[in-house]
Amino acid sequence: MAHHKRMSPFAVPYLPGEGSASERAFDIEAGYLPVRKPVDGGTEPQDDAHLYFMLHRAMYPQARRKLVFWLNGGPGCSSFDGALLELGALRIQRNGSLALARPGYAWNEYADVVYVDQPLSLIHISEPTRQEAIS
Repeated sequence: MAHHKRMSPFAVPYLPGEGSASERAFDIEAGYLPVRKPVDGGTEPQDDAHLYFMLHRAMYPQARRKLVFWLNGGPGCSSFDGALLELGALRIQRNGSLALARPGYAWNEYADVVYVDQPLSLIHISEPTRQEAIS
């Protein structure tokens, strides 16, 4: 991992196409967040509805931490466009590999940035009823 010494269950030690995660000056965390509250006060969510997130920790953490949530707009526009093509610290190259953004071009230099993918995803998609299929 980069400069943080704690290990999160969401820690991402490396990404496919990334040369070496040890070159990174920041940690990455990613996973699924349940959308609906647990049933009857338990810990299990009501269903498999979830949002996927990726967190890029700040390269230069400040005494007073800042947190930015990034949501790309428009139907079918993933927030990972922002993470990997626009303002993230890692950029997809023409050959499919990942490279670090040039200094001054990543929003996570002084703030933690969370990229949240939407719309809502469902792991199990049921077959539509006849009425839903017609409408």
